[in-house]
Amino acid sequence: MLENSQSSKSWLFKFGIGLIAGLLLLARIGYGQSQVPNSQAILQGLIHAEAVQPIEKDAAHKVQPGTPAKLSVVVENKGTQASPNAEIYLRYAFAKPLEKEKDSVIFQTEKLPLPSIEPGKSVALAFTTPHAWPALADFVRDDWSMREYQAVAVFGKEELVIGSLAVTFSAYYYPGIRKEIPIQIPMESGTAH
Repeated sequence: MLENSQSSKSWLFKFGIGLIAGLLLLARIGYGQSQVPNSQAILQGLIHAEAVQPIEKDAAHKVQPGTPAKLSVVVENKGTQASPNAEIYLRYAFAKPLEKEKDSVIFQTEKLPLPSIEPGKSVALAFTTPHAWPALADFVRDDWSMREYQAVAVFGKEELVIGSLAVTFSAYYYPGIRKEIPIQIPMESGTAH
């Protein structure tokens, strides 16, 4: 019986050492894979909306109902490779997963050229098309609360949403929840153009 007890202790000890060694090996493999250089361009956009004619000094973030807002976006490359040239525009549309529904888009800016962006750098772009924000009745009727501004980068025929901005309402319209969406950009033959 003593021999049986020592045998099971020995087996448990060996099993424990093997388990620890296996876990350390898995941790090392996972760490090694996370350290592999990933040569990609990853773009994300930060959308800004300001009143064209602020009603109060230093209150550009407040937009009075029925007045226009000017729109801009800052696009940053979070990747390790320069992004290819593309186009970008903003739209006001239903949030995911409804963005492709009929009548989802109720506003769209002009398309601007999006230059190649080096890793860690950003580019600020301002759109000339202002967006007239609605009166409260239109806000409710047109489901504005279900929609958001979306920064859409266009690479060839592929459109990728790289950021969004919701709009909230109290006495004025205010920028709401802002999301920067890092998106891996398709690279043509491994180089930026």
